[in-house]
Amino acid sequence: MTERTSVLTVKARRSGAPALEARAVLRPAVRRLGAVALGFAGGWAVLYGALMPFGLGLVLGLAEDCFAPCAAGAALGVLLHGFGALSLRSVCLLCALGAAVAVRWVWPGRFLPAVLAGCGTLAAMGLCFALGTGGGAELALFCTADALLAWLLGLALRRFPPERERISANHGETLSAAKKQAVPVRVSSRKECCL
Repeated sequence: MTERTSVLTVKARRSGAPALEARAVLRPAVRRLGAVALGFAGGWAVLYGALMPFGLGLVLGLAEDCFAPCAAGAALGVLLHGFGALSLRSVCLLCALGAAVAVRWVWPGRFLPAVLAGCGTLAAMGLCFALGTGGGAELALFCTADALLAWLLGLALRRFPPERERISANHGETLSAAKKQAVPVRVSSRKECCL
């Protein structure tokens, strides 16, 4: 009787394995497609009728595997927002997105260099275009406000990530680290309570 039970459980495990393998293969692709859609929505969105900080803020704050697809979606959203007509603000935003992505690729996991590159590029380009083309202080102020709001959004996403890694039974080692047999990750010592 025990032989038959063990054979049945092995068959049951094997039948569920392809579904789990397919889910493990599709999950990163779905995450990246979701990042593209979120970036597109962030690049298209306008705050108070004039500010557009969401695309750059999402690129600064999202995880390492999602920031580049999010930047692609944000760039597409900024380009299509004016229905093909490029304004000076959209050029500033596109350059800031490019600078933030380049710095995040060079220094993965570092927030401050990406903020300085992305937000600094946005504010500096707004100032240069305002002085050079006679656009006035409005362009410089809007670009600076976009940079500050993008920095705050990126900081909020880094501080409170939308997806946390699950912790395994090995006291502080994440499941992805346990699979890769990597060095354990330090977990916050704060106690969280549920009300």
